[in-house]
Amino acid sequence: MKRLRIQAWLPGFMILSLFLLTACGQTASPNPATPAQENKSSETRVLKHAKGESTIPVKPQRVVALQYLGPMLALGVKPIGALKGHMEGPDM
Repeated sequence: MKRLRIQAWLPGFMILSLFLLTACGQTASPNPATPAQENKSSETRVLKHAKGESTIPVKPQRVVALQYLGPMLALGVKPIGALKGHMEGPDM
């Protein structure tokens, strides 16, 4: 008899727990951007990656090529540094 009561209440309890956990996970929306922040965001980009976030300028002046050296040179981007193995190829 007790087993039937537990089986009847268990789905309701699980749904209630699900609603409570979902409500606690909501985050508040950030404050609206001020004009100074809008100007800054137009000059830089924020890239999200596995280790967090990085802010880089939209038009960087100095670039280091760890990969894709050939395509970078073909696009007119002249890196200030590259891996030694990439620079020794016959096409470089």
